[in-house]
Amino acid sequence: MNLRPQIISILRQRYGLKCWYCGIPIAGRRIHVDHIKSKYHGGADAVENYALACQRCNYAKGKKSLREFFVWIRRIRNLPTFPATDAFDEEYWDGKLSTLKNDA
Repeated sequence: MNLRPQIISILRQRYGLKCWYCGIPIAGRRIHVDHIKSKYHGGADAVENYALACQRCNYAKGKKSLREFFVWIRRIRNLPTFPATDAFDEEYWDGKLSTLKNDA
């Protein structure tokens, strides 16, 4: 049984159809279900630890911890090839961390 469609449906209801990390809209084949806390760092295979991500953020995050990824994404925020969104404001990331803490 493929649970992926059910997981995506739950995550869409929770976060909307946009990348949890950078905030860009995602649709169709480009949807990735990512472990917020990577399995490498002890993250669980549970819907509470999943987020919808764009391909770029999912591949870039890899097995990085959330903190390591935040540092990385802040460094690249001025690259013209990465979408300019509110996701690169400090307040946005503070909100993401608060959401993650509140969901835990």
